[in-house]
Amino acid sequence: MIIRKHISINKKDDDKIKPFVLKHDGNYSAAIRDIIDIAVDGKIHLDHSENFMLFDSSIANMLLKKTIGIIPEKEILYEIADPAVFGSVSNTMEYFRNKFHELEWGSKFSMNCDNDTTPTTAVLSLENGNYPLLDLSARILSLYLAVEKHLGIEKIDLRSNSIMLTFTLKASEETAVHDLNRHLGFMQDLYSEIEERPNFWMGLVKKYQDSNYRTVAVHIDTFEELLAKKTPVGEIGIELNAKRPVKEIPHREFLNILKDVYETSRVAEHVDIEEDTVKVFHSYRNPKAINTLEKILLNQFKANGHTYAAKSTRNLIIFRHMPEIGMRISKLIENLKKSGNSFDKELITYLTFLNGLKDAPEVGESIRVLGYMMSQHIFREYEKEHDIPEWNLKTFQEAFSILDSKIGRVSEWRSMDEHSICYVVKNCNLVQIGGEFNIDICQLSRGFFKGSLEYAFKDNAEMKIIRLVSHGDDICAVQIILSFDPLTNSH
Repeated sequence: MIIRKHISINKKDDDKIKPFVLKHDGNYSAAIRDIIDIAVDGKIHLDHSENFMLFDSSIANMLLKKTIGIIPEKEILYEIADPAVFGSVSNTMEYFRNKFHELEWGSKFSMNCDNDTTPTTAVLSLENGNYPLLDLSARILSLYLAVEKHLGIEKIDLRSNSIMLTFTLKASEETAVHDLNRHLGFMQDLYSEIEERPNFWMGLVKKYQDSNYRTVAVHIDTFEELLAKKTPVGEIGIELNAKRPVKEIPHREFLNILKDVYETSRVAEHVDIEEDTVKVFHSYRNPKAINTLEKILLNQFKANGHTYAAKSTRNLIIFRHMPEIGMRISKLIENLKKSGNSFDKELITYLTFLNGLKDAPEVGESIRVLGYMMSQHIFREYEKEHDIPEWNLKTFQEAFSILDSKIGRVSEWRSMDEHSICYVVKNCNLVQIGGEFNIDICQLSRGFFKGSLEYAFKDNAEMKIIRLVSHGDDICAVQIILSFDPLTNSH
């Protein structure tokens, strides 16, 4: 039975029907029947120019899932949206809101930013019960913000059917896109490499599969040293991962990178880190090979500035941390003796006292006074040797930076405003004895800092504590606030 109905459609709807009309050689009835079949069967219609493709929803979802973690090329952004709207964030969001509605993606979103044309911060919230479409919507909108507004993703709050992204202004489009790849494009680098060298990666995957992953990948420099029957000093992959020399990597970060590099390269089957103890599981049978692996890792720890002792069993090497602050301080003292100046001599006295504290019982709050007194001597000698007539924030920062570099403390200075500066200690290996925090050395160091501050600025400086490791924080940070001009040292 054929049912005939008369309907009227506007030009916008007529434009949507055109691809189907062309498909059926101008037959409107056939085009409408095709559209009804698509709607009833749950197929997805992807329209591009005058060409179109039809996918069952199950196939479309499969394709969407396979592209999760891959960022669309920015050329696609300019194809699906009119660049004329990109100047205004609100206009662009409205365009995509209509576009997603037209495509029936079901994505709902809202955008808040501090400026509609030149934002420096933004928060994007999206909702969709279909996670692949939710993720794709987030990638497209984030791509627009990265390319057009140089906003990089700072934070992501991800749930099963919603996602909230926080953005901040970056120095360039490249930096913003890098942040986008890091947060939403976890497959981007892998996909790009495979796309560029498919034969290489297909061959490598086959090699790993055929060997049941009993294949080892090491840097050519390391392999060359092994061919020359030398024990490699270190694994260059660690420095490539950290993007800085091994000696500059904080120890906890170093251990995590070492675990990742050695497990990924298959040099070790598994690396277990318990506090500062490292357990390396392997399947090597030759004692000489096991001994070489042990030496390589000991060299790695040494390059990072730490002493470890190793003990081997059949398929396990256990590395135990030997902090021995006395050895560290002795080495520091020997290095300082070579310079022969008064400032370093005063530092030697300070370090010798620290060395004695490492095994001492708790000596109480009075230890700060000793640190205070030592700072007066040390800064007086520094002042003489560097001919400092008056102290200001710049000279004080330089003095403490030199001191920290000599005793191996990792710190940085951050300018707050013209009258204040923040001193941040990221890692103070002098207070970590045997993996435990030594409160006495910490108290001495705090007294030292306060004494140095008072020596330089008398009673014209206020020290505001922001964070302390002794209070459970991960770093120490204090703010120095001056009551006079910090550059001229005048009241």
